[in-house]
Amino acid sequence: MVSCLLLLSVQCVFSLTDGEKISALEKRLADLETTLIDLEPLFVARYGLVRHCVTPTVQHGEAQCEEKLKPGTKCSVICNPGYIATPGKDATSCQEDGFWTEELQCEIPLVLVSGGTVGQGDSGDSGLELLSFYPSSGCEQAIADMPLAEGSHRSLHNLVYVPPMRVLACNGMTSKNEATCDALDIANNTWAHHSYPNKGYLDSFCDLNSQIDTGMPRACSVDRKKGRYASEILTVGSKTIIVGGMVYDDKGHEPSDSVRKLDSMSWTDLSRRSSLLKRKRAFFCSVKVKEAGFLSVGGLGQAGKGNVVEQSVEYTNVNGGLKSISKVSDISIPRSGHGCTGVPGSDISVLVSGGTTGFGKNALAYAEIFNWQTNSWRNVAEMKTGRFGHAVVAVGEKIFAIGGDEKNPSNFLDTIEEYNVKKNAWEIIKTKLKKPRANFGYTLVPHSIFDGCIVSRPLDE
Repeated sequence: MVSCLLLLSVQCVFSLTDGEKISALEKRLADLETTLIDLEPLFVARYGLVRHCVTPTVQHGEAQCEEKLKPGTKCSVICNPGYIATPGKDATSCQEDGFWTEELQCEIPLVLVSGGTVGQGDSGDSGLELLSFYPSSGCEQAIADMPLAEGSHRSLHNLVYVPPMRVLACNGMTSKNEATCDALDIANNTWAHHSYPNKGYLDSFCDLNSQIDTGMPRACSVDRKKGRYASEILTVGSKTIIVGGMVYDDKGHEPSDSVRKLDSMSWTDLSRRSSLLKRKRAFFCSVKVKEAGFLSVGGLGQAGKGNVVEQSVEYTNVNGGLKSISKVSDISIPRSGHGCTGVPGSDISVLVSGGTTGFGKNALAYAEIFNWQTNSWRNVAEMKTGRFGHAVVAVGEKIFAIGGDEKNPSNFLDTIEEYNVKKNAWEIIKTKLKKPRANFGYTLVPHSIFDGCIVSRPLDE
């Protein structure tokens, strides 16, 4: 029978069961594949053929590659909402042997929150909390407090993870009218001054005595001596970007339409052709879309000589590769101080919740979801609690609304709600912030950057 299985001759085929026939065919196929693999180097050497790589597959994401997958071709990872690229596994190159240098990988992140207003009485805080929303071990890391910014705790500021091992805390309300960034070295758990986000590398020349001719072009930021708060910060592709916000000095406060990107240790406009938002915005939210660009939703804008709560939404292209929507549909109601995040999955959807519709009004519990494919919004279940100045994040296959202020009367929250996309329902979970917080900074960080931190389950639900 063994020889019959190996030969699979006509004479013996009819004596085999169906299972034995399938096993024999599978073995023949495997032997043929092995033979072809062994012969490939000979064909490559004899006929000058180039061995191409196969497009990488990525769990909870996709690979973005150059057109031809020949040796030298590079691919980068685009993770689905709720996941983040693993450092060292975020890019790969096709080798001469037809294999990739690295296996692209997306992982479940942790949420890092910082500062803001805590408790009642407008008291400040510079502490950081690391949150894990999946069963994990070794992830309760102590993070050093942020340094004071011009003698003040940061509030209404930004926090952003910059791969592979750095976090920036930028902007916020301070006692001095100058926007700054501090950098956390995660490996050493230490902070140091990093940059001035409203300044570019030429701005130091602009600050010289105007009578001195430096011989340098005067491409200077008009906001270089101002502070900034209630802005958005995000990393799109390899670019770290600060968007909009309220800029201020001794003469007053006004919403901004600027889009600034980080170049090493200084900041410049995103590009000369498209460096501004279409509308000035502060107290809004932004969500990156497929590492190609970002959506900016609502916020406090400007109309004539006064401010107005925006209902508009716009898309800003950063890296290309995604067909833009010429006019993004408005959200159903004006919102300021709300939160938003991408909805888990490979489709482009964005959930928005909370905020207020105007000055002196209560925080909203109202939520809605945007669908990129149809360019439309639909109402979804309301949160259990109205929230302003909160965080909305996707982690794994889950969405969470963290902290915030109920507004009028003010009540700072330590509670966290989970939104179940499939059931269209919110539920307050047991996990809480260590301190009630609103108007705080937050960012997602890979759990793998912390030694001993293991998310035990599950990557799939």
